[in-house]
Amino acid sequence: MFAFLALLLILALNLKSRKVQQFELIELTGNYLQSKDTYLEFTNLTDPAEYRELSLHALKDRFIKHPYISDVTIKYEGKNKVRIELTERKMVFIIHSEVNSYLLSEDLYIIPILPMTDNLNYPVITNPGKEIVLTGSKVSSKSPSLKTAYRINFAARLLDARLAEEISEIDLDRGNGTTIYFDGFDFPVYFGKGNEVKKMYYFSKLWKNLLSEGIDQQLIYIDLRFNKLIGLAGEVKPEDEII
Repeated sequence: MFAFLALLLILALNLKSRKVQQFELIELTGNYLQSKDTYLEFTNLTDPAEYRELSLHALKDRFIKHPYISDVTIKYEGKNKVRIELTERKMVFIIHSEVNSYLLSEDLYIIPILPMTDNLNYPVITNPGKEIVLTGSKVSSKSPSLKTAYRINFAARLLDARLAEEISEIDLDRGNGTTIYFDGFDFPVYFGKGNEVKKMYYFSKLWKNLLSEGIDQQLIYIDLRFNKLIGLAGEVKPEDEII
């Protein structure tokens, strides 16, 4: 008898809890890649009249299915209001393939660029080859070039955050070698294949000297394709020629 009464009490509390958690207003925070309205449209939450039929669990499930989202925290704040805090995946690259464009996240997921996406201020990966097969999947060992671009970016961030911010494009040349372009330079930097992290370390040292000495204005390209050698190709002006 006591167990039966306890069960009734639990059911009554659950029903009361569900009633309290009804809401009509959604406050959304943590959105950077898309506006609140765009997120609500994706999750079919544009009509407040439909909110009463949703549990908080169902609400969270709608947001967690969004490809940009890695986590969702939902809190009922009373007065028919719910606060939703989004944790978006941290994006590191835009990938331009032969067919489409994608985002590459810090946890190495390939994600389609959805309509109405904002703040796409990321360096670009070009000529990745035929490595991109499934969007929404993690980069596998069958995608060595994409992992190469990621390692280059990661190494640059560790060495000098300013250097990483200057990377504008990583051309993977379909796996045949890597060329990097920087916002502050009007010339390419050839990395070739292999030892990309070590080469980025050498280049970071050279980069500081180039900026301080102003030598970058005279360069056509920098070449790190050769073992233990850095090639600097410059343009000889008429006044610099030896007669």
